[in-house]
Amino acid sequence: MNVVNILTISRVLLTPIIIYFLFDNVLISNHVISVVVAMLIFTVASLTDYYDGLIARKYGLVSRLGEFIDPLADKFLTLGVFIAFAFISELFIFVSFLLLIVFREVIITGLRIVFLVNNKPMKTEKHGKFKTIIQITTQSLIFFILLHNAILTQTQTGEVFLREIGAEILSHEFIPQFYQAFSYPFWLADAIYWLPNCLIIISAYVTVRSGIAYLWSNWGLIWSRKNREN
Repeated sequence: MNVVNILTISRVLLTPIIIYFLFDNVLISNHVISVVVAMLIFTVASLTDYYDGLIARKYGLVSRLGEFIDPLADKFLTLGVFIAFAFISELFIFVSFLLLIVFREVIITGLRIVFLVNNKPMKTEKHGKFKTIIQITTQSLIFFILLHNAILTQTQTGEVFLREIGAEILSHEFIPQFYQAFSYPFWLADAIYWLPNCLIIISAYVTVRSGIAYLWSNWGLIWSRKNREN
């Protein structure tokens, strides 16, 4: 156990805390502060993904344990946050595109672990880094949308709007009208409403394309293993 593996494991431990604060109404009653805390922890968790690899390469701290848990920690954070978004009432999310992301990540991570256990590390590809950047950017922007909504709901206008629709929390079907109550133009209200889905669709495309590229570059390794098993 070294500093690199500690950073990697911290990513796993921080993920449920992020999700907790996204839905928490007990520990922190102020939803704005709760979302801010979730965003800050998400930022820290995302940075550990960068620094554990940087430190491992710089100081030669690559270990068998690290190679095994690093991809698991990455996917635990990424998929945990994406799945949490699907259960937030104010977000309108196409679940089918989230499932594409989940399917790709599970398949590729599973293959990486299988080959790592058998001392056959799979080739990395440049699409993987770009995919990670897109996913983190998508999640960060959605966090900002949640923060934006949380701030609006605590204004007098927001409180009056919720009372008029007879709701305690904001639901996605009321988002366009909610923004219009603040005199947002129709195009801006619709743009913010659809932005999470647009971002997730882009993430799903990049993620699936990265998975295909990963399989293509490692097909010889996969095929040779399949033939040996047969």
